[in-house]
Amino acid sequence: MFSILGGFALCTAGMLILGVIFLDLRYPPRSLWDFAPLVVVISALIAAGVGLFFLLRWAAIMISLMALLVASLQITEALNPAPNPQPGTANWLGYVFATLFAIPAILTVLCWHNLVWSNKSRRAEV
Repeated sequence: MFSILGGFALCTAGMLILGVIFLDLRYPPRSLWDFAPLVVVISALIAAGVGLFFLLRWAAIMISLMALLVASLQITEALNPAPNPQPGTANWLGYVFATLFAIPAILTVLCWHNLVWSNKSRRAEV
């Protein structure tokens, strides 16, 4: 299960990198500091994705925290809808997305005993 999450994190990082490349061709950045937050997110996704392939606890915690951050943002948006919402506005979708983004944290708690802190501790067990 965690290897699937790791693959998803690596695919997401790859799509973000491609998005930055194609967006740069059309809208060049004003400075390199415009990329700093995105570079941090992409680096964290790559590190956590590789770590999840090896079932490392720190990677599961990192992915869980990133997903819970997005889930909390979704709940905040669902609780505070835009003023004067249009007919058909689906604020309830924020709760659905928050539930989906909470799944990695739930899996981390349920499968904590299958994870290790580092590969060295796994080699010592064998």
